Amino acid sequence: MTTYKRRLADLEEQLKGMPPENKNRVQHFFREMYRELLTDSLTRLPLRMYFKEEAGRLIEQAERHNLPLSMMMLDIDNFKKEVNDNPKGYVSDGILYRWHDAGDKLLKDVGSIINASMRAGDEFCRYGGEEIVGCLPMTNVDQAYGAAERLRRKIERNTGHTVSIGLTAYPIVTKQPDLDMLISHADHALKLAKDAGKNQVVMYPNGMASYAKIK
Repeated sequence: MTTYKRRLADLEEQLKGMPPENKNRVQHFFREMYRELLTDSLTRLPLRMYFKEEAGRLIEQAERHNLPLSMMMLDIDNFKKEVNDNPKGYVSDGILYRWHDAGDKLLKDVGSIINASMRAGDEFCRYGGEEIVGCLPMTNVDQAYGAAERLRRKIERNTGHTVSIGLTAYPIVTKQPDLDMLISHADHALKLAKDAGKNQVVMYPNGMASYAKIK
């Protein structure tokens, strides 16, 4: 049982006998507070701990009901050289940010774009540094590539900076419904995208650059 489920079960025990309307309010408040505690202050995306619990649940559902699921890993290209260490800085909403303030602002902007682009049910997190991981339930290979490519273009169009994205998909590409394996495969695909010149979407395992027609 995950930490979240264990705490929710403890709360259920304590709420026994409470009127259903009040009980629902308390449970909703608990969920929102728990998510807020595990949310990155810059990107407003969940942190790794929350993501792993939620993504694990989505993977279990995909396996149980034989449904497709995709995993993506995104990384901002040349983040240190072109943003954090660039004396020209980064302009957002007409304001010039320099040095680490520039990096923080770019992360905020990328997080905002992802939050505005993700569907209900998708789970994304700031995985570390400038890396972001996304779990897309009910999403096959073609749909995942299309979503990743649209996200890549939107980030470049709105920030002037590029990202590379690695993808894998269950069960077509990654056969086992294992969270760590899916993340590892998406990470490997991300490395292939970087090695191929960055600013592109690549699918694990062979670096195939396109699985779908992008509208």
